[in-house]
Amino acid sequence: MDKLQTVRKIVQSAFFIKFVILSAVLSSFFCLCIFGYIEQFILMGSIYFVPVVVVISLLTIIFGRVFCGWMCPLGFIFDLTYKLRVKLSGLKKLPEVPKNIHNKLKYLKYVMLVLFIILTYHFTTYAYCSVCPIGALTNLSGTLISFAILIGFIVLGFIYPMAFCRYFCPIGALLGLLSIKPIFKLKLNDKCVKCRLCERKCPMQIELTEKIEQHECIRCFECISSCRKKGVDFTFK
Repeated sequence: MDKLQTVRKIVQSAFFIKFVILSAVLSSFFCLCIFGYIEQFILMGSIYFVPVVVVISLLTIIFGRVFCGWMCPLGFIFDLTYKLRVKLSGLKKLPEVPKNIHNKLKYLKYVMLVLFIILTYHFTTYAYCSVCPIGALTNLSGTLISFAILIGFIVLGFIYPMAFCRYFCPIGALLGLLSIKPIFKLKLNDKCVKCRLCERKCPMQIELTEKIEQHECIRCFECISSCRKKGVDFTFK
């Protein structure tokens, strides 16, 4: 594991420990779910912890979906899940959903985003928070449903990397809208030889040598770490 991935794991672990363990054991409120604040605004007409919303939004506009790849506790769980599969199976290439199906399914999370907004407004309840998989590990609206959903997506994520993040997460959809044209972008440089090693290691199944979909990228930087030619940059240019 290179230095970049080591730093990422330290940051992910720190946020996971802070959110899950302190929320569950000490009942300390530490929510970074930007979608939860949207539900709060719909229901209450105001938002607590506005700085959290502003900071995450700005980070996303500047760097892309860095929240998903570095701070989200669910992202941390599903990241470990697919890497366990790789370690146990010795995979050289991550499993892929057939391209024609993947290209349709990746829009499902935007449908989920709209659906949960409608449900929150119609039923005047925290629709997503009540079933959010991370709630199964904390005392923040955790239910048997959220626990079952978490287990289901862990199993699915063992088969197809980051399946929840790719296809179902309304938070990822919301941040994706903010990161369509981020200031810092992943780009291939002239050292790239089109070997597609970066694509084989991408958990989001992005075809980097064809078109880098910035709004689908969770900034895990597995592509940069795997490239032997240093052909992938994360740059302002």
